[in-house]
Amino acid sequence: MSEDRSARAWLDSRSDDQLQELLAIRPDLHQGAPVVDLDDLARRLEHPMSVSSVVMNLPRPAVELLEAVTALDVGATSERLLELLDTGGRDRDEQSQLLLHWLEILEVVGLVWEVAGRHVVNPGVHRIVVNPLLMGSPARLLTQDLTVDVLKQLYAGLGVPAPPRKAELLAGIGALYADGSRIRQTLAKAPEEVMETLAAHAAEVAAASKRGDEALDEDDYAWSPSRQGQYQRDITMRRWASQHGLAVTDSYYSYAYAPAQFPAEVLLALVPPSYRAPFHPRPPQIPTTEVSPVQTERASAAAVTEAVAAMTAVLESTLRTPVQRLKSGGVGAREIKRLSKAVGVGVAEVRLALELGARCGFFDWTDELRPSGEFEQWRRQSAAERAGDLLRAWWPLRFPPTRERDEDGKALPALTGSDTAYAPAAPQLAVVLQTLDGAATSLEPVLELLGWNRPMDQLSADDARHTWDEAALLGVIRDGRLTDLGRTLLTGEQDQVVEQLRTLLPAESQDVLFGSDLTIVVPGSTGAAVVDLLDALAVRESHGVGATWRVSEASVRDALDHGYTVDTLLSELREVAGKALPQPLEYLLRDVDRRHGVIGVRPASCVLVSQDEGLLAEVAATKVLRPLGLTAVAPTVLVGTADRATTLAALRKAGYLPVEQDSDGSRTVELRSRGPVGERAAAPDDVDALSDEEFNVLMERELAAQRQHLRGRAPSVPRLPEEPAELVSRLRSGGRPSHEVDQSVLSLVEQLAPRLRPDEQRHLVSAVASDGSVVIRYRNESGNESERKVSDLDLSGAYLTGYCHLRQDVRFFRLDRITMVAPVT
Repeated sequence: MSEDRSARAWLDSRSDDQLQELLAIRPDLHQGAPVVDLDDLARRLEHPMSVSSVVMNLPRPAVELLEAVTALDVGATSERLLELLDTGGRDRDEQSQLLLHWLEILEVVGLVWEVAGRHVVNPGVHRIVVNPLLMGSPARLLTQDLTVDVLKQLYAGLGVPAPPRKAELLAGIGALYADGSRIRQTLAKAPEEVMETLAAHAAEVAAASKRGDEALDEDDYAWSPSRQGQYQRDITMRRWASQHGLAVTDSYYSYAYAPAQFPAEVLLALVPPSYRAPFHPRPPQIPTTEVSPVQTERASAAAVTEAVAAMTAVLESTLRTPVQRLKSGGVGAREIKRLSKAVGVGVAEVRLALELGARCGFFDWTDELRPSGEFEQWRRQSAAERAGDLLRAWWPLRFPPTRERDEDGKALPALTGSDTAYAPAAPQLAVVLQTLDGAATSLEPVLELLGWNRPMDQLSADDARHTWDEAALLGVIRDGRLTDLGRTLLTGEQDQVVEQLRTLLPAESQDVLFGSDLTIVVPGSTGAAVVDLLDALAVRESHGVGATWRVSEASVRDALDHGYTVDTLLSELREVAGKALPQPLEYLLRDVDRRHGVIGVRPASCVLVSQDEGLLAEVAATKVLRPLGLTAVAPTVLVGTADRATTLAALRKAGYLPVEQDSDGSRTVELRSRGPVGERAAAPDDVDALSDEEFNVLMERELAAQRQHLRGRAPSVPRLPEEPAELVSRLRSGGRPSHEVDQSVLSLVEQLAPRLRPDEQRHLVSAVASDGSVVIRYRNESGNESERKVSDLDLSGAYLTGYCHLRQDVRFFRLDRITMVAPVT
């Protein structure tokens, strides 16, 4: 076709106001390196990562329409779309208006535009929507790499004269397959068995497409004689289809290795007449019920009070006992259960507290989690400020910390969640509930509406349920209704959130009630100093309003073991109580203190025995043996703090002749091999050093140096993108950007990163210069590709270095293995 369908031609056709609207809606188009000209803007518009970021946020009708236009390709007229899309009982006028509405939305975001009465998809869409309507790719994409001879055979199979040159052959492919009547006429010439098999295949695809299946699994069948017969009929059908232009393949014989692919236009022409592609232009309705706002807010206050007290208790418990981490870095189920039992809260509260504490910077990360200085400052704030910090950390999470198992039923350690799954879950739920004007509903219809709003980035039902439960735990959602606290969180104003929490949480209480049954009750929010004192002396039994502790002999002994004195404890308790303490409490503390420390326990790793009392006295007094920590516990017995091997070696070096004995005093005899030297095991010094280990050591040193460099590097001030109006004016006038990327660095990247497009190379150089972040697609040495967000960038020879958010550490990336780059918006 002669019409210019390119993105550059579409940009030229837009008015200045329309271009400004596009740039305002699509900030990804002018992020990163400055936009050079309209050609550069067109390349960014077509970039797969840029297209993907838009498609992932489209509502269901826009995605459904985008799939339909992609499948129809050059045959995508408004009339053909009206025939193809499901009407849902709507009349033609209503369907036409809805179709026009959603086509305009797709054009505003630069995914579909109209050329000569036909709707054209952005070329980058084909990299994202690879199987539209389950019909496969359109013919233009399937034939791009075919030879001239194969292309001419496709024309001949459909009974159309073939142009002589390849460019003309490819240019005419779209129109060739857009004619559905030609495809049906060709199939009418097929043998009856071929016609029935192909029609059945098209019907199967249509049924799966109508159900909304994600894929058509044609091979998931157990073998049977009938299945073998069906397989042979399928081979025959595909061979005939390839020979007559209805399927595309590089080979007409080796179908197992070069299977024939049906262009989307072919299957759309052969589907049953009743088939209509899914189209849901209006959002689903949510059933609601009325609940008492007073009851909901009362439940919200109770929930957030209990949750904050429980999570604070979990975090404060790490002051006494650090949390052990797995080698993988998370906190395992056994440690979580230990914390749950020790603090007296549920597993959900423990997992939530650990995740939010980590997000707030409350831990020093080593082999175990220990409280940081930030935690000490936080716990001395008011209850409302503490709760506000926890809610602010929870609100943007993209995964639910309380989820204990993955899709396969395997246990999920805490602190191993990823931020790459979905858009933040809690705001999505809250936005839907806010539209209900105070009415209540259940999770299922909310999920259905979320699926309509974002079908390509839909929150999983399991994650949604956990997030819903977390919101209820924190008082954000109660009784299926968004609470005032949830509405305030939606505003994004942290000060307003704290003020809202001040009205919900009880004031900090200075009253501490001591019972004669050795219980201690604080009838309000507890201050950090009181908590420290009571946690040191007693065991906490409940949290929230009316938190209680119980004093026991074991808890008093534990306090004394940690260095407290009874006089200090009694003095501080009397100060907190403001009056005399109950007699049973004072008696218990004095009694435990009287018996505490009567028996002492010393460390000892080995025992030295001898009937020669003078010799043992000499050994104990020998200066060079002092590191052994020898102490006489009887005239004939010494105990030492060093292990047996160290003690034996030290005694022998000092000129003594000890022998090793087992626990009952019998002599231990060391057996040695008397074989020839060649049969003995080689000493460690005789083993050649492994080159892999040397490499790993050198690489770790380099990474450590890079980490230090990144920590010490002064941050540069990032350049702000041009305003849409200024950018459009400059592009129309042909002006250059106010600042350019470093040409010497760009030349180096052009040589070392040949897989990248020019705009991607400029994005990379700009991000390195401005301390920006990029998303890269990286192919490792095994050929596997992954998508990484990388920040704190630097170029080191043929490598890009930076902080990888996927691996959560500094990483090296070979420039020639980076296959795609996009700025982070």
